[in-house]
This record gives sequence, structure tokens and C-alpha cells, in this order.
Amino acid sequence: MNIDQYMDKAIKIQGFKSDKDISRSIGKSMALASQWRTKRAWPSDDAMIKLAEMAGESPEKALLDLNIWRSEGAARSIYEKLASRTIQGVAILGVSSLAAFGFQPKPAEALTILEKVETQSANNLYYGKLIIYNRSYRSYI
Repeated sequence: MNIDQYMDKAIKIQGFKSDKDISRSIGKSMALASQWRTKRAWPSDDAMIKLAEMAGESPEKALLDLNIWRSEGAARSIYEKLASRTIQGVAILGVSSLAAFGFQPKPAEALTILEKVETQSANNLYYGKLIIYNRSYRSYI
């Protein structure tokens, strides 16, 4: 996700009318959200955590994204690798948790579940999304 996506999602979820409402909610000046949109400034770590929570996103992922956006060169590459490894670990943990809760997929089902891990590119970084098959409803969650 990028800063605009976090802000748009926060506006939608919180029922705000504009970026100024985000600034008020975070306790920052009204012009600050405009500077975030135009990439003239980045949120502080605390502001990014509040924005992520308003957007219904993970504060940990939001802080990684923030550090990727505001870093350059070798540091940016390191943050991107950290984020990629974190997301891969979450996907593996999700599949492992299925087995812990009694879902024992056959090898073909396990492969199907892993094939359902979608990736989307954002700032040259891939975030995995695990789609889980719910047997009782015979649908994907």
C-alpha cells in the first residue's frame, strides 16, 4: 500500500469527508495530510500507527511501508527485504495454523491453497494474501 491508499481507506472506514478529518483525528495540523498526499512530508511513526489503525491495517506493516517510503538506496532495499520476509512468514504461518486447528489438507488441496496466495506489487514490494477455503460454507473466505 502507499500513503494515499492508507488515507483513502481511513476516510472510507471512519466515515470522514476529507483529509482534514484525518489530521484532526491524529491531532496534527490540517495542512499535514495535504503534505502527505503530495509526498512533501511523511507521517511520524506515531501518526502512521494511528493512520494504519484508522484504516484497519496492521501497524507493523504500516511502519515497514513508512520506512520504505522515506528511505533511499541500500536502506530502502533492506526495508523491502524485511517486509518481503515478514509477509512470506505470515503466509507460511497461516497455512501452518490450518493444520494446528485440525484442517488436514490432502497434498492436492494444500497445493491449491498455496496457489491461492495472491501477490500484488506496491512500491516494488509484494504482499501475500492468503485465501482460505471454508468447507462448511463451501466458499473462499
